[in-house]
Formats: sequence, structure tokens, C-alpha cells
Amino acid sequence: MKTLICYRSKYGSTRQYAEWLHKEVKSDLVDIEKEHPDFKSYDVIVFGGYLRMGKIVIAQNIKNNWDKIENKEILFFTTSGLPVGHPLVKKAYENSLQENMRRKIKYFPLRGRQINRNLSLLDKLLMFVGSSMEKDEETKKGMRTDFDEVKPDSLRPLLNYLRAKENERAPGK
Repeated sequence: MKTLICYRSKYGSTRQYAEWLHKEVKSDLVDIEKEHPDFKSYDVIVFGGYLRMGKIVIAQNIKNNWDKIENKEILFFTTSGLPVGHPLVKKAYENSLQENMRRKIKYFPLRGRQINRNLSLLDKLLMFVGSSMEKDEETKKGMRTDFDEVKPDSLRPLLNYLRAKENERAPGK
């Protein structure tokens, strides 16, 4: 089974998860902003992206290449500042990819990191506006505070799923 991990990262959370995943499974690793991979030679493709303004940034790459990847095993992880079970995470996933794509993709939302001093001026503004619209005070506070929830253990469900798929495809199975 040949695996490709491709990602887009702005502040490093998604890249960190992709690198950890790459160390755990035999795979090729591609920053999709720097390289355009040839998807044909892979059995499994893992996409990693981040949420921004209610959309998943790498989703357009998936849409643009759907005809090349739709018959592959596709795993997808995202990073965001929102708690994994927050309704806006699900909404961003649903808004970013059509239902026929989502049915084929195994999705793993993950927490990211936010260090406010490292944000661009535009991202600071977007974070302020987004947090102003948030009704839950705890979530609002979290959107305005530095945090780092990027942890290797967060990848465990994705790794377990991927390893199960590897075992299914192993010779003699």
C-alpha cells in the first residue's frame, strides 16, 4: 500500500501533524503549495488542512483533483482553534466539500495552535470578528487567547484507522 500525505499549513499546526504522521507510516510527504503530486501511484491519500473563515483551505485541491483521487482511500484531517466537536467545525467541513466527496472521505478534525503575536494583521482582524460573533463565552475567550493543542496523541484515531487499512491490504489477507 503506497501512501501520500499532502498538506497546507499557514502557522505550522497542520505541517506538524503531517510530519508526525509521516514518521509513523511509510509515506511520501508533500506541501501542496510547493509541489503538485501525481496521485495516480498512491493507494491512500491523506490530506491535511486548516479552517479559515468557515472553510477548509485545502478543500479546493481535493475538488480540483477529485477525478484523480475518488477511487483511492482518502483520509482528511483539519486543524482549527475550535474544539473538535464544535458545530462550526462540522459546518466548515460540510461547506467545503460536496456530500458525494464527504461520503468517500474519512474525516479527522484536530485542534491546532494559535499564538496571537504570530498572526498576520488580517488574521488578527478575522479572529476578532469571528470571536465577536461567537455566542458561547468559553469559545469566544478561547478564540482570543493563545493556545497550543497540537499533540502527537491527537493523531491516534487517524493512525489506528490507517493501520487497520494497511492490515486489510497486506498480502495474504
